Amino acid sequence: MKKYRIALAVSAVLVLLSGCGSSKKELNAYMSEQDEIMDEMMEKMDDVEPSGSAAATFLNQMIPHHQSAVKMSQSYLQHAGEKGEFKELAEQIISTQEDEIKQMSEMAARILDEGKADEEQETLYLEEYEGMMKSHHMAHDSQAKSLDRAFAEGMSMHHQMAVDMSKAILNHTDEEEVIRLANAIITQQEKEIQQMEQENGGHAH
Repeated sequence: MKKYRIALAVSAVLVLLSGCGSSKKELNAYMSEQDEIMDEMMEKMDDVEPSGSAAATFLNQMIPHHQSAVKMSQSYLQHAGEKGEFKELAEQIISTQEDEIKQMSEMAARILDEGKADEEQETLYLEEYEGMMKSHHMAHDSQAKSLDRAFAEGMSMHHQMAVDMSKAILNHTDEEEVIRLANAIITQQEKEIQQMEQENGGHAH
């Protein structure tokens, strides 16, 4: 009986150690993918050429930004599985932002087709945008000890960039559709930042 108990105890320890190793492996894999996603996003955003319209340029920058949020959420779901603390949030981000990507693509095409130019406002927006990018530090050296916390930290910083970009465009466009979209992004993503902070012990952002 004593040997049986010892065997059970050893088995339990091995299971725990195996789980820790698996969790660490998933965390490292996610962090590596997040870094790649963020690098790709910044490259695509930097490649956006001035369009002559502040609104269209904002939309063309926000599209790859949203695409990266979708990819980060998909990566999290893949590595966290059904037990992920932010599973529902990640699924919500994918659904919401995929819809907004379609909207933004259509809006940008319409604005450019209509030939609406506001180069002065575009220049002012881009100056604000460049200053904002310098102040944002998308941390690639997160010290997160869990996959849930890594996702919350990365996505909170990512969301804050979207909020700041959306607030910036509100100062430089009178396109009603874009104004509504920017306000929707601000409202939704500030709410999600708060949710991640609360569920992650106030350390997400």
